[in-house]
Amino acid sequence: TNGDVVFALLTYVPMVRDNMLNGSIIVVTDLTERRKIETALRRSDQFMRELYQISSSTQASFVEKIQALLHMGCRHFGMETGVLAHVEGNQYKIIEAYPTSDEIRKGMIFDLAETYCVEVLDAKRPISFHHASADENWAVHPCYTNRHIEAFLGGKLMVAGKVYGTLSFFNLSPKKEVFKPTDEEFLRLMALEFDQLLSAHGVFLPQGAKADVERAYDDMFGGA
Repeated sequence: TNGDVVFALLTYVPMVRDNMLNGSIIVVTDLTERRKIETALRRSDQFMRELYQISSSTQASFVEKIQALLHMGCRHFGMETGVLAHVEGNQYKIIEAYPTSDEIRKGMIFDLAETYCVEVLDAKRPISFHHASADENWAVHPCYTNRHIEAFLGGKLMVAGKVYGTLSFFNLSPKKEVFKPTDEEFLRLMALEFDQLLSAHGVFLPQGAKADVERAYDDMFGGA
């Protein structure tokens, strides 16, 4: 009645009496949950393979890997935009975004309180919602009233044991389906990959040492 697709197995057993068909018994087995599990497992396998391919690439530069991970997240979560952001004090700075636009691009700085990520940093687990304007709490959040972001999935990003910022994906239009628990787990895995990538790039090192690491990284992996 709500438009959901149901998968079922129909087993037909004819009833014969005196060599004549006298009716039948039809057994309906609901396979919907099984199909959901099978689909989730296939998505998980594809996700892990792609994550490994990006992380293990010796051809992609530091920035190319970040862009590839954000692009992968957008496709996997069905979202329009992915953002890697650094948070310092009340400032929310975009380190990389996919895709870029006049509204969202590398280097832009926002007031942290006007982003959903202010809530992400206070949460113990990723935050997600698929239709902000339909939720009485998110509909009055400054991020929705100012930017009208309807769907959001975001998690805290730790680098070398310290809070670096956030990894998030969002849509300006509502998402048709709610986020699944596996989506949060996939986001956690992506955050771990960013932790390794950014740690290797020396993001928390003093400026001089960081420059040395950046040069070494680009020499090794063909930096852009």
